[in-house]
Amino acid sequence: PQWMFYYSEAKSIPSLFRMAAGLGESIIKNHAFLDVNKRAGHLAISMFLAINDYNLQQVTLI
Repeated sequence: PQWMFYYSEAKSIPSLFRMAAGLGESIIKNHAFLDVNKRAGHLAISMFLAINDYNLQQVTLI
């Protein structure tokens, strides 16, 4: 997430959710693993938010 601040055009501090999305996107799109890129990206987002005291919850749609 430090690269997001360094390379952003606005030079403003990105929100926590933008940093989490950037982290997950980079893992998914750069194919860090052979098979589990989407799961690893979602896990990285979840862990990043959990470290910062946000918990993801599943919502049931009716």
